[in-house]
Amino acid sequence: TGTLIYGRFDAQPLLGLEDREGVLGRASVKMSEHWTAIGGTVYDIDAHQISSATVGVSYLDECFGMGLNVTREYTDSGTNAPSTKVMFQLSLRTLGQVRFSQNLDLGSSTQ
Repeated sequence: TGTLIYGRFDAQPLLGLEDREGVLGRASVKMSEHWTAIGGTVYDIDAHQISSATVGVSYLDECFGMGLNVTREYTDSGTNAPSTKVMFQLSLRTLGQVRFSQNLDLGSSTQ
């Protein structure tokens, strides 16, 4: 399956963002009954470049799910330095879920 989304955003001066527009494309492929691969990218129309890309894989059955995604952001409104984030998600379908992400370039993490 796939999606294509267009967005146009007004300026947000407090965040240092100007008017901008872009396109988000995402696709997923079911590899087997429980495994799915995903990929996506955001294209910045104003800058004429890809601003981020994501690839990942997930497992989902009737009891539990897990996923691993890697996102590379090529631009950041604060530093304009590229960054890479890895996110792991574990979901026990009747109990809840836990998420962990790690920014590989800055060494910060969130849970």
